[in-house]
Amino acid sequence: MSAVLLVENHVLEVAEVRAQVREKRRAVESAPRAGGALQWRLSGLEAALQALEPRQAALLEEAALLAARFPTQAARLHQGAEELRAEWGALASAAQACGEAVAAAGRLQRFLHDLDAFLDWLVRAQEAAGGSEGPLPNSLEEADALLARHAALKEEVDQREEDYARIVAASEALLASDGAELGPGLALDEWLPHLELGWHKLLGLWEARREALVQAHIYQLFLRDLRQALAVLCNQVPARGLQFGEGGSEAMGDYRDRDM
Repeated sequence: MSAVLLVENHVLEVAEVRAQVREKRRAVESAPRAGGALQWRLSGLEAALQALEPRQAALLEEAALLAARFPTQAARLHQGAEELRAEWGALASAAQACGEAVAAAGRLQRFLHDLDAFLDWLVRAQEAAGGSEGPLPNSLEEADALLARHAALKEEVDQREEDYARIVAASEALLASDGAELGPGLALDEWLPHLELGWHKLLGLWEARREALVQAHIYQLFLRDLRQALAVLCNQVPARGLQFGEGGSEAMGDYRDRDM
């Protein structure tokens, strides 16, 4: 095969591979950065890279061999190899950016899932805390039960404090990276204070409810002690009355005997 034909075939193949690489790069760069399209493009790109990389490496090696064999065509061969390397590097950069975007989207989805679960719990915890407006116990047993239930809620809140701190930290990280939005027109930096307000509201409700239950418990203790004291007094008064009546009868008998 003549030198010209060898070089022309090589140049054509390099141009073909470079066009394929450019097409893959543009497809990745034009992919939407939301939903599953980016993940789908990344999966397809990984398969394309595996198929193209051996061919690209072989062409670069062939270009070096042909340039050494046909020095008069070396400049043309080197130029084609450099253009292929540049296009391949651009594709690799696009693939890396795509992978980072997919990873960021995954982190955002996990964050939104965790946030939704935490908000659901936060609303229920606020309802359970009740504040000072909740029902008060009508007996000491009920007061003990309500205090125990309220203490259990505090243990749950303390356990959730780590989740709250993690969500706040993740929110700040998302803001620092790309200012992610939770929904149309609702930026994370505008929404985050609502989460902090809800958390502190829960703590305030719990403390107000605890104070109300403590006071109610004290009152029920007072009522119990009062009932016990009244019961003791009621038991003592008939006994004393009976003793006075028997003594009086004996005194009246003695009086009657002396009078006779």
